Amino acid sequence: MHRVLRIPELLDTIFRSLENHDNLNNALVCRSWSEVALDALWRHVDDLHRLFGLLAPLVVGKETKKWEFSRLPDSSDWKRFQKYTKRVREFSYNEDAYEVEIHQSVFDDVARTRTTLSILPNVHTLTWRAYPPLCVMFMHSNVRRFAIHLPELVKNSSLRPFFDDIISRMPRLTHFDIRTNIPVNVLERDIIHLLSSLLNLQKLTTPRFFFTSRIANCLSQLPKLGCIEFQYFEEQGTGDPNDIAIFRPELDEGAFPLLWDLSVAASYPHVERFLTIPFAPSNLTMLYVESPTFEYPTAIHQLLTAISENCQMLKLLALISPRQDPGNLADVSDISHRVDINTLKPVFACGNLTSLEVVHQFPLKLSQKDLEILALRWPSLETLNLNTEPHNFLTSELTLEALFPFAQHCPRLTYLGLFIDASSPSSIPPFNPTSPPYPSFKRLRRISLGLSPISSPTSPTSPSPPSLTSPTTTISPNSPTTSSTPSQPPTPTSIATFLSHLLPPTCKLDSGISWDESYELSRESNILIHQRFELWETVNALYVNVIYQDYDWVLFLGLPSSYSNLYGLFHMYNITLTLTVLCVYVLSVEFDNGGGVLKSDETEVVPPQFENIKSVL
Repeated sequence: MHRVLRIPELLDTIFRSLENHDNLNNALVCRSWSEVALDALWRHVDDLHRLFGLLAPLVVGKETKKWEFSRLPDSSDWKRFQKYTKRVREFSYNEDAYEVEIHQSVFDDVARTRTTLSILPNVHTLTWRAYPPLCVMFMHSNVRRFAIHLPELVKNSSLRPFFDDIISRMPRLTHFDIRTNIPVNVLERDIIHLLSSLLNLQKLTTPRFFFTSRIANCLSQLPKLGCIEFQYFEEQGTGDPNDIAIFRPELDEGAFPLLWDLSVAASYPHVERFLTIPFAPSNLTMLYVESPTFEYPTAIHQLLTAISENCQMLKLLALISPRQDPGNLADVSDISHRVDINTLKPVFACGNLTSLEVVHQFPLKLSQKDLEILALRWPSLETLNLNTEPHNFLTSELTLEALFPFAQHCPRLTYLGLFIDASSPSSIPPFNPTSPPYPSFKRLRRISLGLSPISSPTSPTSPSPPSLTSPTTTISPNSPTTSSTPSQPPTPTSIATFLSHLLPPTCKLDSGISWDESYELSRESNILIHQRFELWETVNALYVNVIYQDYDWVLFLGLPSSYSNLYGLFHMYNITLTLTVLCVYVLSVEFDNGGGVLKSDETEVVPPQFENIKSVL
């Protein structure tokens, strides 16, 4: 065996990426491999049946119909048990994941027969979704991360004894995650008692609508707290919006000394007040604000003004205003309901901003010129979502040309979400085949077009693969553009080829909705959403097809990667892309950009990468 394969650190890195059955085989290779493979096998345990099965066989009781020990574990069982449990670093248990539950007697037997106080002495992460008091036996001072699900059955009982166990047994807790559907008003007193005692807490995760005024006052005194967040996934749960209907914390000097990441669910006026009161957190770099009610542009503007004046270090900002039933709100044509560039202007003062998300009922009222201003203001943008899924999704002033400013001025952009109109005849901007290519994105990995309008093609077509035997058509580098504005709406094929010219080959295209609101859409809206989703999926499939065909040309001619979208470009404007056409186009662009040089005798000097093209011509 090569000595490199005896380095424990290298083996550990490799074994962590393997499946359990692979590491079972690795554990049988030799003694040095066995230790590292066993560490990888037992690093994360999420099967309590597997863990307790190390102590004694488990059988299904005839009367209880649940797992029970066939015999009591003895000292020799515990000695064998500890050989494996000392390797466990992360332990999670979800009783809902098993068809047969573990009987209470198993926990009692483990607690009664154990030979050491800490059953899993090296665990640093504990996740529990079962009756809360049962996890007390796994708590110890080395646990740093704890996630607990509080089921409905504890709603009417006091959690103070359980929370006291958390305080006394896990005093070094740095990450605490509460998951429940119980409204915070039922738990608030006990939760405040718990949180005020976790002096090492660095991150708190809760359901939505848990960050009340009293809890905010409590958390403001924690010296190491850096992150307060809520999550949307189902198992996190959700609270009652009425609990945060009035959000008016009163902070003392020294409040939130290290807070840098804040997620808050409250109305925009209340959040505006929170950010402007004395001793408000001033070192925020990430701010996520969700309002429980529809917010008008005036309130958004005022909140952004407060943010720009008090959060100069901000890097990530998300403003979420829930979508309401359109029947309860004015029509999209009512400008007073729509966010425009003047609404967003205050945030221009946040020069460190790299991520911005705006979610609103209505499409943003932004023009092409507005996007130019936005892109020029934030060349360091990395992610941008400008309301891709408005509830009133019939129209948009923007077209596919809206991609240009961000491709040209935001080289670091990795995610872009826009609501545009790709259904009008002028959606795709005109192009001069003899001019340099469109600006292209450098790092974009995902583009989301949400519910953007798109037309169904009258006669669906798909791009043909490049053929080197096609009839020859010559385009003079100096000939004027003869293209005119199309009279027909663009098809998925033309949209796909247009996008292939702007997007990197590995970029993914998203569409559809991610709404979680409880109201139901009309039948007509559901049909329209489905139609748009299917059409954008067609665009995505065609885009991938075009990318592969482009690479055939690039590989054949040995062109730089910047020419990996020429086939789609010419196909979009119905120009037959033959070898001669492509060569003339590439040479004209390269010589216009200084790629070629003329000697004194006016003979052409072609760069090395174009020798193939020159020889063909």
